[in-house]
Amino acid sequence: MQTIKSGVDDLALLGAPLDEEEITDKILDGLSDDYKELVRAVQAQDTFITFEELHEKLLNFEVSLQSVVPEQHHFPATAHPTSKSNKNWRSFNPQHNTNTNWRMKIQFLDGLINVVLGSRGHIIYLLVYVDDLIITGNNPQLVDSFVITLAHRFSIKDLGQLSYFLGVEVIPNQHGILLSQRRYILDILARTKMTEAKPVLTPIPTSRPLMLTSGTPLTNPTEYRTIVGSLQYLLITRPDLAFIVNKLSQYMHKPTTNHWTFVKRLLRYLCGTVNEGL
Repeated sequence: MQTIKSGVDDLALLGAPLDEEEITDKILDGLSDDYKELVRAVQAQDTFITFEELHEKLLNFEVSLQSVVPEQHHFPATAHPTSKSNKNWRSFNPQHNTNTNWRMKIQFLDGLINVVLGSRGHIIYLLVYVDDLIITGNNPQLVDSFVITLAHRFSIKDLGQLSYFLGVEVIPNQHGILLSQRRYILDILARTKMTEAKPVLTPIPTSRPLMLTSGTPLTNPTEYRTIVGSLQYLLITRPDLAFIVNKLSQYMHKPTTNHWTFVKRLLRYLCGTVNEGL
């Protein structure tokens, strides 16, 4: 890269500058498979990347390649690591001991959440939410090795196999994993005193339309807004509720008794489907 940069600068001084976009494309095309993650990230950008920017990215990427553990070069790649090996999921709680340089070495590229520790398709995915982490990969040994590396750099608490994260239960089964918000549903039902309500088979009745002006305005719309807002987060694992929750959300500004009846109907549906998930 340094040789190319010098040549480009010399041509510019001689009054024969090369097209910067063409140079960048040529360099990307000429990179080996070791750089495929970088190439993919650069090509995914909407804006043109300059030669100087590419040069800097390559330097940072080369640093990350040098930090690869040699014995981790033999793991197979997979397009769906979480479903192929769901037992690799790990959950962590790191203490606030940051190290910017080391974060660059594990290769956060343009907002991607995947961290590549090897150059032959073996991948670890690292999801960070505030001070909680989820780690998974396409090989258990690779995941364990990365956990050890993290422990050497940061003060972390290993919470073991992922079972609960941000209100979502993670339940392994023979097909992969089931994502469930059972505890979250039970909490909503308890807050609304609907835990013992009679279940219904559908989330919305077919005999009565849901309209803006139907019913009388609620004297205290706060509960309606609170419950419907809570139901929106439930859509993470319950796409069957998407239509009715979206409809109920349209009446937040002035909910009526009829709208509240529809909310209670939906809560009765949840009573009978509390164990459903995705």
